[in-house]
Amino acid sequence: MIAHYHAQTWNASELARAFGVAHTTVQRYLDVLTETFMVRQLPPWHENLAKRQVRAPKVYLRDAGVLHSLLGVTSIAQLDSHPKVGASWEGFALDVVLDQLQARPGEAYFWGTQAGAELDLLVVRGETRVGVEFKRTSSPKLTPSMRSALADLRLDRLYVVHGGTEVFPLADRVEAVPLTRVLEVLPPVGEWTCTPGNTSTAFGPRRMTTHWTVHRTTHPRFPFRVAVERDGRTLLAVRASAAWPGPGQQVFCLREDGSEPEEPMTLVERVPVISCTQLGRKLAIVLDRPLRKRCEFLFIAKPYRDRPGSYEQVFFRTEAGIRSHRSRSRLEVRGGDAELQLVIDSGERYAWKFPGAAVTTRKLPAGDYALLDGERIAAVVERKSFDNLLGDLGAIQALHHALAHLGQYAWSALVVEAQYADFIDEKRLEGRWPAPFVARALAELTVMHPRLPIVFAGNRKLANQWTHRFFVACAAHRAAPPPSIVRETPQGELSLDDAGSVDERVRVAVMRPGRERFALTEIGAEVAGASMVAVRRVVKELEREGKVRCLGRGRGARWEVAGGGE
Repeated sequence: MIAHYHAQTWNASELARAFGVAHTTVQRYLDVLTETFMVRQLPPWHENLAKRQVRAPKVYLRDAGVLHSLLGVTSIAQLDSHPKVGASWEGFALDVVLDQLQARPGEAYFWGTQAGAELDLLVVRGETRVGVEFKRTSSPKLTPSMRSALADLRLDRLYVVHGGTEVFPLADRVEAVPLTRVLEVLPPVGEWTCTPGNTSTAFGPRRMTTHWTVHRTTHPRFPFRVAVERDGRTLLAVRASAAWPGPGQQVFCLREDGSEPEEPMTLVERVPVISCTQLGRKLAIVLDRPLRKRCEFLFIAKPYRDRPGSYEQVFFRTEAGIRSHRSRSRLEVRGGDAELQLVIDSGERYAWKFPGAAVTTRKLPAGDYALLDGERIAAVVERKSFDNLLGDLGAIQALHHALAHLGQYAWSALVVEAQYADFIDEKRLEGRWPAPFVARALAELTVMHPRLPIVFAGNRKLANQWTHRFFVACAAHRAAPPPSIVRETPQGELSLDDAGSVDERVRVAVMRPGRERFALTEIGAEVAGASMVAVRRVVKELEREGKVRCLGRGRGARWEVAGGGE
């Protein structure tokens, strides 16, 4: 029966009626097959949309040979004429893509609506969303279902994996990729990049070629076209009055509307790009040449004087122009007024104080202090006193594991209540460790965890103040993120917004916008790797916090989210 459900949404009640058993019995057997890696359950993704969405998972038999045997297929010719050939191909392609993406549990979903729109695979990592559609045809087309998924799910990218041989674009942010070239084109999730200073994303397992190009045009006022191109695709193009700003100058530019220019142009220069990073409202670019290599584009939204709305101004300037401009000391992240939602780990003794913040206490998956964005951890800090850090050096391999977990969050830091000089002072060390060993160990921590800042704040008070300002800046950045400047970011590090522990993923699933009522079994099926014990524990915590309430008794009890999950 599961073979006939392959690549379809699961309906436990239908099978229960056919076998004359309870639907919970059918679901239990499916869970056993899932846990023994015979079956893959792809959970549904829910958005707070004005559409009725599919709530049941899709199921796939992981082994194509087992599937074909259960279907009675014994030859390629028989498979080609079988009505499940498309589903068989989809299941095989799904395994290849998931293996290439290396998505963690809780990052892979499918999406569908009752009206028929659907997306075969949705991979979510932090703020980044990538969709995948599977089409056995060799010439896939952009469908209304794909357009709906792009708009409703706000996809950063949509790949259409097909049975042909060519890679080609179908639309903006939509690319057709043959199954035979998935390993070449699709990037593993770990290579998606996003840091607090880089709000764009980079896709591609291979190192894609990015170039800076300058063309001379026939326009009298804007005689130059300056563009950043990646593998022949234009990421950003502007019309400028000069090919490079003069000393201390900035050049006013007009951004192209996205259509390819039809006028005749002459290539002036083409230079490889070393890095291209969005920093707030600026796009900072470093070119691979000894001189005239650093520049940036500044994007400003100016309000109209005579009517509502705003228009864009773009300024092209060099490093010298940046240093001479009066805005050179202006901060990118402004202080926010919103109340901070903080969590202190339940094991923390003599906790720091955060005046004006809403503080709760619970067990954190990593770190000692965390900033919340809804139920998800947005930023986290590990606190170490002088004695704590010295003690941890005795089990430095365990410390490496803890810091590796900490560093997976978009914003994280290790904050030490001591000066660096204290750790190389033989008098302060009092013979516990030789000073050269401690210096090497601290250097090793920095090298092994390059994404994790280590802040030697000096003392407890300054460490508390630094962490408070850090959380304020993180909250302000999330509340007013900078605009997206380019369609894709060619280079740079991407944010690894952590998928979180099982408990955290259960919290996010329960409090997902739009969820009003749920059963514990629904959450257990939705959150990969979550046992019913973990689900009950987290839901009970949420009940104590006043965020959910129980509407009944016994195994059939349902729960209600306070405020409807808003």
